[in-house]
Amino acid sequence: MQLGSSFYSDGKEKNVDGGLVTYGGLDSKNCDSVIVYEPLIEPANWQLKLAAVSSANFRLEYGWSVISDTSSALIVAPLTIAARLASIFGAQCPVLFSSSCFLNCQRISLAVREGIALFI
Repeated sequence: MQLGSSFYSDGKEKNVDGGLVTYGGLDSKNCDSVIVYEPLIEPANWQLKLAAVSSANFRLEYGWSVISDTSSALIVAPLTIAARLASIFGAQCPVLFSSSCFLNCQRISLAVREGIALFI
């Protein structure tokens, strides 16, 4: 199996550009040797199915279609989910940008399948 890419992000680093994208191979320094293939719904947009979102005492399992954009810290979510996350983390939602909320993120787990999670 040819690996297309691997993504590594270190949420523990502060004031450091933490993370690495490896194209055409495996990042054996930062990534485990277990390779899991997740089929893309729309390859041009890196769109895949997300199984769950969780953090602290919060967990939602639904099966959303999401786009993986490793060059951005932006998380776009349906309004109901974004509102619950904003409430849990005390996000600030300026009136001028009523559809946008800004929060000091704690660790959030985004699971693509049972037992496999991406932590941000």
